Amino acid sequence: MAWQSSRFDSFPSEVVAMIFELGTFTELGKLQHSPNQTPFVFESSCKSNDYSYSPHFPILVSHVSRKWRAIALNTPALWSTLFFDHASHLERGRVFLERCSPRGSSSPEFCSGYFLDIVIATVPFKRKTTQDDDSISKEELEEIFNLLVPVTVRWRSFCLRVRDNTCKKVARDALGHNCGRAPNLETLQLYHFEDYNNVDELIEATIRDPVICFANNVPKLKHLSLIGVNLPWAQSPYLEGLDTLELALHPEKIRPPYEVWDRILRLSPDLRNLILHYSGPKVGWDEEGSPSSTLAWQGDDLWRSDLPSGKIILDKLEVLSLTDMDAPYLTKILDRIQFPNVQRLVLELTSEEEDSDYSDSSVRLFHNSNLSNSSMSTILSVENLKPPLFPFLHTLTSLTLSALDCKPSALQSLLACLPELIELEIDFQRV
Repeated sequence: MAWQSSRFDSFPSEVVAMIFELGTFTELGKLQHSPNQTPFVFESSCKSNDYSYSPHFPILVSHVSRKWRAIALNTPALWSTLFFDHASHLERGRVFLERCSPRGSSSPEFCSGYFLDIVIATVPFKRKTTQDDDSISKEELEEIFNLLVPVTVRWRSFCLRVRDNTCKKVARDALGHNCGRAPNLETLQLYHFEDYNNVDELIEATIRDPVICFANNVPKLKHLSLIGVNLPWAQSPYLEGLDTLELALHPEKIRPPYEVWDRILRLSPDLRNLILHYSGPKVGWDEEGSPSSTLAWQGDDLWRSDLPSGKIILDKLEVLSLTDMDAPYLTKILDRIQFPNVQRLVLELTSEEEDSDYSDSSVRLFHNSNLSNSSMSTILSVENLKPPLFPFLHTLTSLTLSALDCKPSALQSLLACLPELIELEIDFQRV
């Protein structure tokens, strides 16, 4: 090792620093393994720890020699990822933050080499049963935010998963009242999941109005994932210009109004990834809070004058993922969108009711309004799948069917109409 490091020491310090950064970024790839190729850490369909990261590489190279250590400690990118899923990570976070803090009089807001990527994962309060438990709960989360809030202007990505209402309150206070603006935040993932023991706990978790985050100053936001978390939709003007949008696990009550959904998509013409998992816009509600037969975009003349009359055009959309979506609901919202250039399609659509199927949903998905009363086999027949009725089939290169109610012959017909298909993943136990 000494011979190797001495040969390596002949390289200029700038080159060694670049190699160190490359090694660190390679290790960071373990954090971003989403099947939908997004920058998010947590997956809405996975309740377990679906992430793994430990900063072995920067720590290792900083302990090889004095020269390597000096170079490593003066390369802020090696220490800019702050990962917390154990209480012991809090002290490591303090050390890393100190190592990647800008020196001198330069404003940290404009020092791109010192931007921070933050991941926090808590456990349910009731799971932390012993004093020696190293997991993160309320007290540790408060300490983490005390450490991070003063440097909010340097946040580049922030992924937070809380598992109980107690930690959710801590996060609400921090993001809504303490953090202030986040001028460099590009990726935001907020995930709240817990097992509710009774109806009262569920009501308590959803009855509070959402808080305005980061003082509504998030001008660079490109990737947004909200899993079980809602925003004050009409009061969040930064929901535009997105590259990736994931909405998941939203009860009907807290879904965005249709006009907000319409606005987000129309003001995000470069959207490349759209991921919906039991979520989407509200379709319509009556005065008593029940689903209405009148669609959210309809008025007395069958169209609301305050909404654009044309369909939403997402011609740069590459990835479309749909999971646990009710068939009639999915039909209604997809009927208002055109996405002619989708390359990757992920479907996990099943129905627990025997008399419900995804015929209409598949119709709208493939843009053929003439087959709304047809069976799945008819919808997926070779004759019906020829362009231009289904404009994006000729561009589809990747198809994942995790769950879909259809006959084998219908599936065979579908696959026969995908000339550019390169990648195919099917769960035959659920398709």
